[in-house]
Amino acid sequence: MKECAKAPRPLLPNPVIEIGDGRGSGVELHARDGQAIVSVFVSPSDYGEFAGRILYVAVNRYVAFSTWDSSKKRSARHFIHREILPDIDGLQVDHANRIRLDNRRGNLRRATPSLNTANRERPHHAKPPSSRFRGVTARQGKWQAGLKVHRRFRFLGLFKNEEDAARAYDRAAVQAFGAFAVVNYADGEQAAPAQ
Repeated sequence: MKECAKAPRPLLPNPVIEIGDGRGSGVELHARDGQAIVSVFVSPSDYGEFAGRILYVAVNRYVAFSTWDSSKKRSARHFIHREILPDIDGLQVDHANRIRLDNRRGNLRRATPSLNTANRERPHHAKPPSSRFRGVTARQGKWQAGLKVHRRFRFLGLFKNEEDAARAYDRAAVQAFGAFAVVNYADGEQAAPAQ
């Protein structure tokens, strides 16, 4: 029997994946999340930095690895998004698509704490909202629109219907947060309730 020729070994053990969201290609790594193994994505240029590490998903849902600090005789936790794009001058690292397992360079950006907060989903432990839209609550038989900017609540008005309040929130969020704004109507017309 004739032996098959072996395929040449790729430069990266994991193939580069074209994700198609405009934020660049990624390489898949794996991290432990409790008893499960989850997929983590990094840019091909960062693969070598994290390929040999034991990655895990920390309590805050960010991907991390630990190293031993012999001078302090304890382990130190390193979040990979901060290793790729370090915090500087009071700016934080934000995941543009809000997926903390996606650490491609094209998905990471620097943001002020206020902008970083604007680009986040509703916490799972929060009470259920009275509206299906972000920034809208039921009040006195009408719908109130409002948002927080720099830790201050900005009242946008009371509206007869929920959709008008959602559109008012969208306009104010885009004005206040620009590209970091999470809006209810992506194209300005179709309803897409916030999560």
